[in-house]
Amino acid sequence: MTPDDLKRAGVRVRKLEWKNVTKPKHVEATVAFGKYVVIEHAWFVPIHPVTHVEDTFENAKAAAQQDYENRILSALEPIHEPL
Repeated sequence: MTPDDLKRAGVRVRKLEWKNVTKPKHVEATVAFGKYVVIEHAWFVPIHPVTHVEDTFENAKAAAQQDYENRILSALEPIHEPL
């Protein structure tokens, strides 16, 4: 499914709810499969050992949000019921 499909259905992937952790520019968002972590201008998902580096803290949060949405959308499919 695409974001446009979801919009037509009147739903969307929820926004990550960032919580401050121990210092400025260190936030985490809990999701069904673990969490997203942003520190300074890098973000990662602890279950996936790859760190992604962006140019700013806000861009790192936006990239993490996009990754989350992509993961959710990849698990959805349209229902085609016979009429």
